[in-house]
Amino acid sequence: MIQRLPLLFGLIMFGFISGQSFGQSTVFFPPNTTNPLCNGSSNGSIVFDIQGDSTEFFFNWSGGNLPTNGNPVDGLGVRRQTGLRAGNYSIFILDLASGLDTTVNVVLSNPLPISVNGGNDFSACLGAAINLTATTNSAPGSVIRWTYTNANGPQTLTGNSVTIPASPSPLAIITPTNISILLTDPNSCTATDVVR
Repeated sequence: MIQRLPLLFGLIMFGFISGQSFGQSTVFFPPNTTNPLCNGSSNGSIVFDIQGDSTEFFFNWSGGNLPTNGNPVDGLGVRRQTGLRAGNYSIFILDLASGLDTTVNVVLSNPLPISVNGGNDFSACLGAAINLTATTNSAPGSVIRWTYTNANGPQTLTGNSVTIPASPSPLAIITPTNISILLTDPNSCTATDVVR
């Protein structure tokens, strides 16, 4: 006979009694979870490890932004969901061999949003050198790109602190323009700002 065991060292098992296997498959708790990489992104996941035949278990998923990526939310062996946003998820699992069931609740969390600030808007003499510095809460390894358009077309400088050189440099600003900032962190999360 199969019975559901209480939480033991971070997992619950079907098909095990007092640590002995009776030939039944096992689903392990808690599931493996991956939070979304960026605030508001849809790349989290929940995956149950199973020893044996996953089709011996019926799964029903609900909550969050399900369904995603065309994945079914119920059925035999439906042990994983991907493309998930932060939120509360509930997974009902039925062991077909014993008729026992359980419900697992999982919370996926957003990381803190990243931001970039290029400083206050300013006035500068056209053709003069312009020093720019950005502040950010992003992780080391993030890349900041400053872009603007001058008489020679679109221009890009990279770094937390940059200098747009004075005329006659081809990078100089000799007509009014906005300077856009794009921050990309190691997870490819982005933030923007504009200096006018």
